[in-house]
Amino acid sequence: MVGYVVLLTDALGVTVDYIGDTSTDSALRRAGLYLGAKWSEAGAGTGTCSVGTALTTGQVLTVHQIDHFDATHIPLTCTAVPLLDLRGALSAILDISALVSPQAHDSQNLALQLVRIYARHIENANFLRTHRQD
Repeated sequence: MVGYVVLLTDALGVTVDYIGDTSTDSALRRAGLYLGAKWSEAGAGTGTCSVGTALTTGQVLTVHQIDHFDATHIPLTCTAVPLLDLRGALSAILDISALVSPQAHDSQNLALQLVRIYARHIENANFLRTHRQD
């Protein structure tokens, strides 16, 4: 997706993998969208980002522009989906974020649906890998 970065965090909100446009690396880094970034509520602050809020609530959500409490994140739009392990415990967060997006919150509905779909694909792949001998 042009203009978006996809982040995978661990259960602590640390970015362990990401896919983004390398031509925007410096802007992504300034926004905190890079490998090793800490997005937990403890690392980024309470209610400031989708990853931290999803970790805390276990809910799928979009934090869009002025929804961010941290003023440095106001230009961003971020959508996070918790990934669950085989026991139903939160194991990671899949997030799609954009440096620039339309002002309307509804403009992120497609991003929300895509990240939900891929989160389920990841969970299903984990299930199949774990039970491949069964």
